[in-house]
Amino acid sequence: MERIVIRDVEVEGTSIEKLHVILDDEKSVIFLPLLWTTHLANTGTIFGWHQRGHFSSGGSSYAARKPISIEKSFEMRPVSENTIQNYIGHFFQFLKYINDLNKSDEIPTVHHTQLVNSRFINHYLNNVLPEKLQSKASLSAHQAAISAYYSFLHELEIKGPIPSIINRKTEQYMAEKDTRLKKINYVSRAERSALLRACNSERDRLIIRMGFEVGLRSSENMGLVLGEHKAKLMKQKGLLSLFDELDNNPSKHSFEFVLSGKFTKRGKTRNIYYDRELLTAMKRYYDNERLSVVQQSGRSFETLFLRTDNEGAGLSISAEHASNLFNKLIKQLHHANHSLSYHDLRHTFATELYHAELKNPEGQETRSESAALIVVAERLGHSDLKSTRRYIRLRQQMLMIEENL
Repeated sequence: MERIVIRDVEVEGTSIEKLHVILDDEKSVIFLPLLWTTHLANTGTIFGWHQRGHFSSGGSSYAARKPISIEKSFEMRPVSENTIQNYIGHFFQFLKYINDLNKSDEIPTVHHTQLVNSRFINHYLNNVLPEKLQSKASLSAHQAAISAYYSFLHELEIKGPIPSIINRKTEQYMAEKDTRLKKINYVSRAERSALLRACNSERDRLIIRMGFEVGLRSSENMGLVLGEHKAKLMKQKGLLSLFDELDNNPSKHSFEFVLSGKFTKRGKTRNIYYDRELLTAMKRYYDNERLSVVQQSGRSFETLFLRTDNEGAGLSISAEHASNLFNKLIKQLHHANHSLSYHDLRHTFATELYHAELKNPEGQETRSESAALIVVAERLGHSDLKSTRRYIRLRQQMLMIEENL
């Protein structure tokens, strides 16, 4: 089986920038998943069941209020480009599992996924995936992807509702297996310097810097567009405008770029900030190395970072490019922590920002933890502080690793 990406295709008069196509072992298109990926690419939405309750006004707390009625509805909701990428990847793993079993057992082929039942899916979620994954969050993401696919088939009236469940024992097993809290998520200054030295191009050095200096996720590097783009219901400046500001305002040291929710984890648009030195390096890449790729390939995508391989030169890098680059580089560093990932650069950015926000210009800790966490949450695009509180712990990791701080 194979998953390929076709770019700039037209389906029934609709232009699609990037379409995921899943092929079977004989390189034939699997039709129903193609309908789903076409829907995802065209609308950026998924279908699903949602439950709402109407509560009584009695009781002294929310927990004490009893539901009067429960409403369950089947709705369509938007999801980010990153979520779409993840869902398709997770569902592809499910199809590969079906395909492998079909070779030895009498079960539906990948061309007849509408025949799969809840029992089969629940076995996959509770008995197969837990041995391959490391966290409950990953398992839930796979469940959500499969549910999104079958909800789409339900919307097409091809399949009835097909509920899935992660058992309590499975949840407990995944909680015991999850070792993320023991993992060091901070990339030291020495490791960052070594990573940059190991890069073979200005593009790759900038991509690494986007992680620990700006806090980008791997897929968010695709959102660094050159021209004007729409976000927050209005036109926003592209990088070319920032390059002009760089030249025309020599005393300006911070430059704001609006990153579209199309490229973020939960579809939330957020502001990111470049200092003068980093933006200067980005402009230097644009004027030299990137220009050379455009001239040699004869094509240019609207994003800052372009592919340089023979097949895709001049096209945008993929959502996984930064992660793949990091994994390749970290293996070359003999004394580095090889459990680190590109996402840990984002953790590093947030940890150092949190550390800096606690202090006044004289270096004394004067701000409250909550005030510092609010700043970090805004820069990361977190909707609440629950995801951000980890940086209290990560700051202790940082202080132990960087003993001179």
